Amino acid sequence: MEAGNKTLKTLFVLSAAAIFFSGAAVLDLRARAKSAWLTAERYSEWQRRPEIKKLYFHDIYAKKTIALKKSGMAPEKLEKELSGLETEKDFLIHESSAKYAYIWYKTASSAFCRPENKWCALAREKLGAAKNSWKTELRSKNIKFEDWMVD
Repeated sequence: MEAGNKTLKTLFVLSAAAIFFSGAAVLDLRARAKSAWLTAERYSEWQRRPEIKKLYFHDIYAKKTIALKKSGMAPEKLEKELSGLETEKDFLIHESSAKYAYIWYKTASSAFCRPENKWCALAREKLGAAKNSWKTELRSKNIKFEDWMVD
């Protein structure tokens, strides 16, 4: 009888652990899907209103610039670092928001959808429009592409 109780306790503990870790995995995937969807929404908004994107990166790089200037770095190294920051900021401002919106919607709608959740469904609804926006942007810049290149 003692061995039977021990086996039951072991099965109970293993079952509880499996339920706990499965639940944790589901919650993690849901949180990742939500994060990807929110990132896609941010890029989508930046596509519609590029001035917000510009302000966002100006604020971030203003803080980084202040931190660098306070660091006590040698002047020649400071100048080089500040130049690198300015280049990085300009790159991020001019990078395609439409492309990143599509990529993040695609990530949210496919990578974190087992099991299906609200954020995957929301991303899937916007995926087609985001892809079309990116294609329209590419055409407006006279960038040649094939459909398979934007998938």
